[in-house]
Amino acid sequence: MKLVNPWENIAIQQIKPGSTIHNFDGKVHILYVLRGSIEVESDEESVKVESPGFYILPRSESFHLTSTQTLSYDIALYYNYDKNQGDNGYQFEFRGDSRKGGNSSDEEMSHLANKLLSGFYLEKSSISDVEVFNLYFSILSLLERKYYKEVPIRSNKSMRSRIEEIKFYLGNNFEKDIKLKDIAKKFYVSEQYLSRTFSEIVGQSLSDYLLEHRMRNVERQLVETNDPVTSIGYEAGFTNINSFNRLFKKRHGISPSTFRKTKTPIQVKVSTRTQESNQKELEAILQQVDQEKKRKVQIDIHNSEEIRISSAILNVGQASKLLMTELNDQLAAFEKYNLFEFSRVSGLLNKSMLRVDGNAPDYALIIKAIGKLVTRGWKPFIVLNPPEDAEFVTSVGQNHRTYSWENWLKEIEELFRLLLNHFGKSALIQWKIEVVRPSPWHYETGINHGCERFKGKLRSYDLFLDEDFVKYYDEVRKSLKKVEPGLQVGIGGIGLEDKESHRYGFLANLVHDGIAPDFYGISALPYSQKNSTSNGKSAIVKSAKENYILMMTQSLITYLEDNLNVSDLYLTEFNITSSSLDQLNDMAFKGLYIFHHHLGLTDFYKGIGYWLVSDFAYPNENAGETIEFRGGPGLLTVSGIPKIGYYAYEFLNKLGKTLLFRDASLFITKNEDENITILAYLYAPVDPSYFSSFEKYDMNSNKLIFHNPVSKNMILQLSKLPADCRNYRAVVKKMSFNDGNALDEALKMTSLNSFDMETIDYLKVRSIPITYMRHIQTRGGTLEMDIKIEPQQILCITLERMY
Repeated sequence: MKLVNPWENIAIQQIKPGSTIHNFDGKVHILYVLRGSIEVESDEESVKVESPGFYILPRSESFHLTSTQTLSYDIALYYNYDKNQGDNGYQFEFRGDSRKGGNSSDEEMSHLANKLLSGFYLEKSSISDVEVFNLYFSILSLLERKYYKEVPIRSNKSMRSRIEEIKFYLGNNFEKDIKLKDIAKKFYVSEQYLSRTFSEIVGQSLSDYLLEHRMRNVERQLVETNDPVTSIGYEAGFTNINSFNRLFKKRHGISPSTFRKTKTPIQVKVSTRTQESNQKELEAILQQVDQEKKRKVQIDIHNSEEIRISSAILNVGQASKLLMTELNDQLAAFEKYNLFEFSRVSGLLNKSMLRVDGNAPDYALIIKAIGKLVTRGWKPFIVLNPPEDAEFVTSVGQNHRTYSWENWLKEIEELFRLLLNHFGKSALIQWKIEVVRPSPWHYETGINHGCERFKGKLRSYDLFLDEDFVKYYDEVRKSLKKVEPGLQVGIGGIGLEDKESHRYGFLANLVHDGIAPDFYGISALPYSQKNSTSNGKSAIVKSAKENYILMMTQSLITYLEDNLNVSDLYLTEFNITSSSLDQLNDMAFKGLYIFHHHLGLTDFYKGIGYWLVSDFAYPNENAGETIEFRGGPGLLTVSGIPKIGYYAYEFLNKLGKTLLFRDASLFITKNEDENITILAYLYAPVDPSYFSSFEKYDMNSNKLIFHNPVSKNMILQLSKLPADCRNYRAVVKKMSFNDGNALDEALKMTSLNSFDMETIDYLKVRSIPITYMRHIQTRGGTLEMDIKIEPQQILCITLERMY
């Protein structure tokens, strides 16, 4: 396949102050300012864009640009704006600018714009088509991910603005057979009103304006080309050559052929010296912008607030696994992390846990399994899922029991009375009991078929039905409250993936029945997207978006606030891959994925639990093989080797309770000893094409599956440090895999790269490169340091006070 010239998709023009940009051409126009500033005025607003910065021009508007001593460009990219247009008065557009600052996507946009300008003006003869296409699609990808907004359609657009849009349309389509009625229909005005208003505003009729554009084109073509006069007339939109010749002679007094003979092509000479001067200035500014990209972050130590970091939930899986030595040995690796408050376990009443002695159930194994969690200092988070084969029988030895609805409630009450007697009320009321139903995937695949149905004397329940599940939850909650009113019984199985289920699913039935759970258990697992692509990966592209879980959470909370009492939310499970084994699970990315979401969601959830603690607990029997790194979803391998995700919790565990600063790449806290922890990270989301690619990715080319943002340079300035402390000791831990060989590194890595920096006594400078820092002397209570973060990197700097 032969690719077209990539520059045909890109139009770049240097902006002259006082000029006007008409954004009616269907392109994406990015106003990029490299020097000075520029005022952008439209009918809607007036904004000021300062260098280095950009402003994405809203479509279907005209913009007047005013400024002096500026170097700015209009970068226009071809884009199909007509796709995915909204309904009910809304449409999708690109909107955004860099005026607020501090946004990683804004920095990425500036970086790409610099490279595009450099390629267009300085390297056009040497830059390859592939590089240009890469820049073009990288900018469009960034726009799609970060700047695609749903905005209301302006039905009250001023007629003057519409006339400008019509003028632009005529100027770009004059060669077509254009009629007044067609224009009126296209721009939603009547023919009479359009004809009258156009003449009033423009000073000439629409037909005369169209003729003017056609004649100007003819004049230019006659002078600049050797094309036949007839062809030029037809291509300019004249359908009758006799009429064309008559109109031309009326305008100029001579025929088109004579006009051509009397005119000579206009030679526009651009001074070579001026051109070289402009290029040198552009090159110098681009270099200066790159050098000045360091963002200065000023932090007043006294300007702080108390913060609650969401408790971590340890998902151990099935209760039966807790009875095995291997998993219990692995759980010891998490005891040192105070971050973990709950340990979430399911399957307590499965046939593997519940023995039958005659007709009486034996709960000894359940008590033993729960005890293993309690003795380690974790509060049980019990997933009370329906029994296996509820409509049929559960067999243990020669004993058979049928689960009727009444028997199931009785069994639940008996179990929790035993737990109450064994562990005591003060412990039990701190636990969480999450009443869930099997996921939609279980229904689709037929796993545990029958567990959703109960038959009772008074009524039957089909948990597949939203209305029945809510009634089932209410009955189970009442039974548990009879055991101990202080028990916290929540409803689980709320998926973030399907917003429609919030309005029409079992949450809507909670609203209808007036039931307010003690808490909500939320999961972000794409069970409903189990369809496999041609490469064997599950098609879950939508959850690869950087802030997908945050956006879905905000949507859910809005619904709850509008309709229900908002009790505590727990994100009980989240993952980016489905239950299929996938190399993403064992990569450094998973550490950043956990880290990014735990910090980004901490304001919304009381507890957050990554999907699974260990590959050993993975329900798929294939995970029991001895292959260590094979894409299992756990934080530990089958034999207990920590994977990259495990270390994210080590970093989170170092955070203090007082927040000093936070943004998309920094989280800075201090503890009661005034020791400061700086967490700097650069999260790189997965490129959705990874899940739909027809070719499997090479395990040594993992960098190809990420959106890789540019590295970040910043200067941290900590002021008003304690007066009685002149020195700090810096301990730095780093987790960085940006060479594309993340899996290979993971195989080698059994502990973090932890090191103390070189000693520098009596430091004389205030700016300290982080790579040369150990003992740091503050001056006037202020400390300043340079930090550079690479994509897919977590950097943890602990500043310990020295007296």
